[in-house]
Amino acid sequence: MELYSKLRGIPRKAFLEWIFPSGCRVKMAHLEREETAYSYQGAQIPLLCVAKGTPVLMSDGSYKNIEDVKLWDAVQTLKGPRNVTKTFSPKIKECVRVETFDKNGNFLGDQYHPTDHPILTIFGWLSWDDLRLLVSPNSFSNQHRDHCKSYESEKNKFHTSLLFSLQTYLGDDVNSFFSEDGQNCFVKSCDAHQEAWKLQQLCVPSVLFSQRDNLKQHEFSHPYTKEVERASCVEIGSSFIVPFGPLEVYDITVEEQNHYITKSALCNKNCFDELTHFTENQLWYMSSRLRSVSRVSGYIRATCNPDADSFVRKIVDWYINCDGFPIPERSGVLRWYIRFDDEMIWADSRQELIDKYGIEQMPKSFTFIPSKLTDNKILMKVDPQYLSNLMALPRVEKMRLLEGNWDVRPQAGDYFQASWFKIVDALPGDPQRTVRFWDRAATEVSPTNLDPDSTSGTKMHKYANGTYVIENVVNIKEKPLNVERTILNTAKQDTARCRIVLEQEPGGSGVADVANYVRLLSGFDVRKVKAVTDKVTRALPFSAQCQAGNVMLLKGQWNDRFLKELENFPKGKHDDDVDSASGAFNELQEDASVLDLF
Repeated sequence: MELYSKLRGIPRKAFLEWIFPSGCRVKMAHLEREETAYSYQGAQIPLLCVAKGTPVLMSDGSYKNIEDVKLWDAVQTLKGPRNVTKTFSPKIKECVRVETFDKNGNFLGDQYHPTDHPILTIFGWLSWDDLRLLVSPNSFSNQHRDHCKSYESEKNKFHTSLLFSLQTYLGDDVNSFFSEDGQNCFVKSCDAHQEAWKLQQLCVPSVLFSQRDNLKQHEFSHPYTKEVERASCVEIGSSFIVPFGPLEVYDITVEEQNHYITKSALCNKNCFDELTHFTENQLWYMSSRLRSVSRVSGYIRATCNPDADSFVRKIVDWYINCDGFPIPERSGVLRWYIRFDDEMIWADSRQELIDKYGIEQMPKSFTFIPSKLTDNKILMKVDPQYLSNLMALPRVEKMRLLEGNWDVRPQAGDYFQASWFKIVDALPGDPQRTVRFWDRAATEVSPTNLDPDSTSGTKMHKYANGTYVIENVVNIKEKPLNVERTILNTAKQDTARCRIVLEQEPGGSGVADVANYVRLLSGFDVRKVKAVTDKVTRALPFSAQCQAGNVMLLKGQWNDRFLKELENFPKGKHDDDVDSASGAFNELQEDASVLDLF
């Protein structure tokens, strides 16, 4: 970062950023100093997280604590449900406490998150650190104030923006929203906090999630692409922020929208880990924002894992061999492209494209540098167990994440093999938990449909030593009334100690159907789940444990049929038993204290 110093930049290590005389700030996450580049090789941007125990709003209206949110869970965003594509290990960070209030001063809830964690306010995604820089001159050292000549104008601009934004949303009520002294951007959230305005306590107008009717639409920018979106599920309230201290914090990545909502109604910017978590439209929109009046050209640098079905695979095609592995000789080779009618046109030189297409659309450069875990010397030293974790993955995932193959896709036998399962004559003692998961169908065999989908119910036990035993799998092809009778009779045989899980189909009919089953199974431990991801993704955790030899089958006539279907997955005609078995396994991973029970 020698260039930054020559430009009279001042490093603020506590905030992982540089400040320049113009007032411009550059945040560099862990790479704000040259000596840390290798130490954080491959690390995600670690700025965005909330404290352990923070309830996250799920797509069905329930809440899960942030540490209990799983991969591919569906969470609520301002643009509707979106899936979780990444979860991160916890870390200890310095945090603030945020209390939220509606426009009338009614308390909504509180949340704890790091000082650099952005939430959605009426003037964008801002963290406590951002607000202190704009509001409080004491947040600058004397050295910073000397270098930032535009500080006062920036602060005044912020206050002007604050007043304008409040007037836009509150009209004549804006005066009642400020504290009496009008100092800085302090605003009145409720009478109980009238005496609390101090320099280290901020309260700012926030965009809060709301399910009230007849709310007007509000514009907000995407957390990363800055594309302007509109939502009618928000209202303007206030967030009262005070320093708290160090806490254990967690984070998730949410597809496409890159934010999630907590019980306090706050909209939280999330962490991202790789380019394949974005959509292709998001990438090109971000590229269109690379503009500057300086002589320094903007660029995008991104990391990702191989994914045969991602838009990134098409972009890196020239660098990949026919076997799906990168071509070593092409690593780092610079290529040039233009986009025309949503297609990328490539060339080996910039001039080649200019000669052919003119200068109306100037070519841009691109390169791809493949690497493997073995290239990350620091991570291999700090966490040698990580290699073992990758080695234990199913074949397809191991070839992607460990070996770096860009073309590998699931085939029959990739996810399950009969040789992985040990067949036992009796259950090995008392299990920790037991569940039967039902994947329901409602079609019987007929002359026009000789092989319909089945209703499948897998009963699975989990033991303290980390092993699982499938006791039996019910598989029937019957009309709805007979399916109901079978599920009820099976529940009576399993007894109330066995939890019953029903998959809810999409739409209103699915809600009514599962509600009918809940009434039918009164007296039993029943819960519903929604399928928010594809079948292969739901089967991955179960597949990994099967390959490790941790899943056994109780000897029965159903064994052969069950193993045949598993081995043919996902290419086979039917996958009902796979769905019910993976559903039962995933249910046994849940913490019983946070389940949506009836």
